[in-house]
Amino acid sequence: MGVDLTALSRFGFFGLSGVVVNDSIVLVTFYKQLREKGVPVQEALIEAAVNVCGRYC
Repeated sequence: MGVDLTALSRFGFFGLSGVVVNDSIVLVTFYKQLREKGVPVQEALIEAAVNVCGRYC
């Protein structure tokens, strides 16, 4: 693509990657908690996504 990645941009890339991984873990954990409470699969998926996405959307 012709774009150079400086050391600073690499740090930013790895930092954002960590945020994505962390949010994924939170999403899956919240989904599992809802399923343990007996919430149906589709409702648990929607509820987990809305709660995790609610911080950014």
